[in-house]
Amino acid sequence: CATVRAVSLPPMTAAPPPEAQIVVELAAIVQAVRVELGADLVILGGSRLSRYAAALRRVVPIPVLEPIACAVQLAEALVRLGLRQSKAGKFASPPQPLSEYGE
Repeated sequence: CATVRAVSLPPMTAAPPPEAQIVVELAAIVQAVRVELGADLVILGGSRLSRYAAALRRVVPIPVLEPIACAVQLAEALVRLGLRQSKAGKFASPPQPLSEYGE
């Protein structure tokens, strides 16, 4: 992680600002971290920024990841691969039935 930057958004109860305004602000931040720090990837932080991902991708030269879409795609891939939760280590069943443990 090269840096964490914030963009100003109004409270959730207020009307959202115009999309173009937020995209311009995000693009300026992306450009700054690309030049200053050599960032070659952007991960948007939080679902409130998800709606701007597609527009931002069109105006910046580096990949923009949107975490919610990435999480859904990963979950779908795990299902397609037939992978399940581990049953070993901390995920193993208790050595005796839970009812046998004292309070």
